[in-house]
Amino acid sequence: MSVDYELYKTFLSVASNKSFTKAANELFVSQPSISQAISKLETVLQYDLFVREGKRISLTEKGKQLYEFLIKGEHYFKNAESFINFKVDHTRKIVFAASQSLSKIFILPKIKNILAKDDKTNIEVLDSNSSKERILAVESGDLDFAIMEENSAKNISTNLIAKTIGSLTYAFIFNKQFFNISNNIKLEELLNQYVIIAQNIGSKARILFNEKAAHIGEPKKLITVYYEENVIEAVKLGVGVGFAPIEYIYDKNFAILPLGQKEVKIVLVYKYKNNDIATLL
Repeated sequence: MSVDYELYKTFLSVASNKSFTKAANELFVSQPSISQAISKLETVLQYDLFVREGKRISLTEKGKQLYEFLIKGEHYFKNAESFINFKVDHTRKIVFAASQSLSKIFILPKIKNILAKDDKTNIEVLDSNSSKERILAVESGDLDFAIMEENSAKNISTNLIAKTIGSLTYAFIFNKQFFNISNNIKLEELLNQYVIIAQNIGSKARILFNEKAAHIGEPKKLITVYYEENVIEAVKLGVGVGFAPIEYIYDKNFAILPLGQKEVKIVLVYKYKNNDIATLL
């Protein structure tokens, strides 16, 4: 079976972005071209790679298997390129990866500590929303450090270290400029009386939210967004009550409801050779 490697590249982009539109923007091609490439790949491989539900897509079991193989292969290709283009450089470079929100809290404030120890160190902070990809990148050497929630680092290999560097506390939050909600409000009342803003299905925030609302059911009005920052922004604008980490709050008009807050530990994943930097984080 002969497959054009560009088709695999397109598949990786769609799978990583969970969107045909975002993949088209990333690869600088039209969305119909992306759709045609995926259809062609599915025809060649003779199985479906994505489940399409309106504008939302998810990987089939075969799609997940293919993704796992290809993402590993991508790291090998990057390693080969790095080896070929290797130049002697005595300046140390440290590469971090995390979601935008985790970077703001757990990486950027600590950069001064690193530079204070060695001002010749160059630092690169990458934006990544996939914990699995971050772990693979640390394993292959493409990344020095990955930041993620503790649960995402449970099954890392024995040659990687997962060090707790802090925590996030998830809670319901609202803007006092738009709402006057009593601290004594019950969860059922909150979900039935107010617009709720939560992250997308599959995110840690959404999993925790669903656990809280399991015995009540779906909120009367629910708005789903992709990033934590969008939850915070919607709350700031008075759209409704958000469910997000309180560490992301930056507005004095925000209030936190004491409805069973949930703490989640955040870990730093790295190899032992980078332990000197890890001690500074």
